[in-house]
Amino acid sequence: MIKSIGFYLHADGLGEVDCSNVLDGNPGIGGSEYAIISLVYYLVKYKGNFNITVYSSEKMILPVGLRVVKVTNLKDAILAAEIDGCEILIFKHHPMWLVPQNIFTLSDRKIKFIVWCHNFVSNGHLNFYCDNDQFIKLVCVGQEQMDLYRDHRAFLKSICIYNGVTLPPMGDCNSLIPFELRENVVTYVGSLIPEKGFFYLAKAWPNIFSSLPDAKLNIIGSGQLYDRNAKMGKWGIAEEAYENAFMQFLTMNGKIHPSVRFLGVLGKEKNDILKVTKVGVPNPSGLTETFGYTAIEMQLMGAKVATMKCPGYLDTVTNGILYSATNELENSVVELCKQPINEYSKVYSVLKERFSYEIIMEKWANLLMEGKQYQNNSLTCLANPNYKMKRQKEFLRRLKSKYPILYILPSIDSVWELFLVVARKLQRVRISLFCLQKN
Repeated sequence: MIKSIGFYLHADGLGEVDCSNVLDGNPGIGGSEYAIISLVYYLVKYKGNFNITVYSSEKMILPVGLRVVKVTNLKDAILAAEIDGCEILIFKHHPMWLVPQNIFTLSDRKIKFIVWCHNFVSNGHLNFYCDNDQFIKLVCVGQEQMDLYRDHRAFLKSICIYNGVTLPPMGDCNSLIPFELRENVVTYVGSLIPEKGFFYLAKAWPNIFSSLPDAKLNIIGSGQLYDRNAKMGKWGIAEEAYENAFMQFLTMNGKIHPSVRFLGVLGKEKNDILKVTKVGVPNPSGLTETFGYTAIEMQLMGAKVATMKCPGYLDTVTNGILYSATNELENSVVELCKQPINEYSKVYSVLKERFSYEIIMEKWANLLMEGKQYQNNSLTCLANPNYKMKRQKEFLRRLKSKYPILYILPSIDSVWELFLVVARKLQRVRISLFCLQKN
């Protein structure tokens, strides 16, 4: 039986990027967009029981053989998918999609939705997805991400399917420069925006360089990675205010420090940099990270990783240090540079078993065939039980499962969200009162 499936791709600003050969790796676009294009490519190439259409907000250079329909936005994608007879439309979760909520809830709508949660989902949006039968599954890209919702009823509607990764053959990896022969090269890959934490690496760099006088820092990325139209500052690296914040640590006498190289947005050629890198540093703050493509790419190229302990990196970093506070970044980088060996074959085996497209593609194919009946997660699987109050969430999940009436109780994270909102409002009140007293 052939099933008709649609994927919505929000591709604004990506029309000129060549995404025609995803087997070569990410060509320099956001991880979410790369994941969508790659998955569609693999499903079309290897699974003949799907008729797949990509509804894209911009005309793109995509792999040959993909059916693409140009749309304006998600609302247009839904209407076009219904006309095309799609049974399921998959789209990335984003709060802006949920502003005109009525686009999902027409009573005579036959199409169903799968929400691909590349971003974290607020308690309010979880409630919306749970309350609407049009949404048959929430696909989390990490087990740790999914566990955040363990005591919420959305957990019952959720599954975890990691993002897929195209791994190079093990034979190719055997030719990598051995870790112990690499120079002290540190590489950051990512967008140069506050949410991606590069500021913390820049701030730590003078001390890292002091400890390792031969160290070099490569920065792959730009403030325009996610928004090609963003206005850059003096150095052409990031928006002006953010650029001013971190460049003070990376300049000397008005020039970029000799140990530092800004390489801009790179596609597959970034692997040439990662192949000589000793320590990779993806998003030092850990904020917004549900998965961690860059961390996997760094490890595949033989580097160790230093970054924040957070849901995305707990799932994807198997070779390196996950610190608990940004002030530990400096020591983590220096320690990894001084380590003598890298057990690469073990790292490769773990990454292949967890993220290879042969495995990920099968899980997605099963989900699309079975719909809301599909389950691939053990409810009792509880890795890192002391992280993010996971034990307490599991206790509440079991209790609510036994007594469903208890689902009226808020989840732990929703209480925490409310606490933060109240705390911010109180802080603003205190600041206002202080200003009044001064006047």
